[in-house]
Amino acid sequence: MNAQTREEKLSTIKEGNQELVGKRTIRFRGRSEDMEVYEIPLTHLIYNQYNGRILSRTKTLETQGVIINPETPEGKLKIEQLLWDSKVDKNRKTKNDLEKYGQQEPGIVTLDGVIVDGNRRAMLLDNLGKSHFRAVILDVRIDEDRKEIERLETTYQMGADEKQDYNPIEKYLKVSEMRELGFEYDEIGECMDESSNRIEDIYSVYKTMMSYLDHLGYTGIYTALDGREDHLISVNKWEKRFEGGQSQTGFLGYDNIDVQDMTMIAFDYVRAKKEGKEFRLIAEGNRGNSFFSNKEVWEPFRDKHFENITPISEGEEPINPTSEYIEKEVESRDAEWTNRVDAHMKEKWGLAVERLGLLQDRNQPAKLLDRARNALSSIDLDNPHLNPSMMDVVTEINRKSYEIKKVLRKMD
Repeated sequence: MNAQTREEKLSTIKEGNQELVGKRTIRFRGRSEDMEVYEIPLTHLIYNQYNGRILSRTKTLETQGVIINPETPEGKLKIEQLLWDSKVDKNRKTKNDLEKYGQQEPGIVTLDGVIVDGNRRAMLLDNLGKSHFRAVILDVRIDEDRKEIERLETTYQMGADEKQDYNPIEKYLKVSEMRELGFEYDEIGECMDESSNRIEDIYSVYKTMMSYLDHLGYTGIYTALDGREDHLISVNKWEKRFEGGQSQTGFLGYDNIDVQDMTMIAFDYVRAKKEGKEFRLIAEGNRGNSFFSNKEVWEPFRDKHFENITPISEGEEPINPTSEYIEKEVESRDAEWTNRVDAHMKEKWGLAVERLGLLQDRNQPAKLLDRARNALSSIDLDNPHLNPSMMDVVTEINRKSYEIKKVLRKMD
């Protein structure tokens, strides 16, 4: 059934009031009004493939050159699968409720039969074998007033009562989409029940997310962001804090090139899904509490990363963005990369953490000397890994030990 036929069917329902089952208060075009709710055959409606629940999935598919047509049986099935997979546990519960009690909350559809609010409920009703969907019918087609429909859709899909049900990445794409349509931050905030400043922060994080995807060659593959929201929020915060080289929490003398290096290295640890508390050691907190806040820690950590890990990344085969199984291929590629760099990452990370701890204890010389003694005592002199290349390190230890002895003798 095409748009014209759907519109004719819905117009007939509205004009005849034959399927009128109640009213719902709708905020639309700047005012709130009670609007009639109709019992509409599901065959007269189509899903909105760009609804907020599955936006990251449909946009990823479009990167592959796959355009979902909700008017076709194949498109309908694809959207239903995406909707189901978006929140399986929640869908099972809602499906049970719909089976027991029927549809309690009416949806909203356009005059040409596109579901603006209620795609998931309609999918579950169809799955249960139900034939009708209760909804308000707007006096507007889906493409006639895109901005106002977007405002309405976001208000009812991602407002305070609903947004917790969504994949966390979806809100970033929704904010970006609304910005492209000309919405101001305060307008988006009103729709999402958030402050203007919060929406501006979300949009800023969105741009960091896009940089992350570009960095990995995953442009447009939004599913690669799954499970990485908190990491990328941190990276975005660091980028803003250190921009311009003025922050007191970075090492003395850092500049924007150092910030760019920090971001690129952090992206690799985002990709590896470094545990959150450990991940924040890269650049979180006051001076002295992170790698980036100590030049003596940061520069060796950075140099070894670029020496050992970056070449592995640069040697990867590029992903095929048109692959039918792009999501699985990205997961497999990331897992393989993580496996290859894991030993390097653990070694460099451990050295940086150790060095950071030593610097934090610099005002406790007795503690540091005890640690040094224990470390030296742990060396097995018969170990076959001892070799002449270590002579420079031993010489440096002797030199430092001699300097400490001189200072202590002066104190006697």
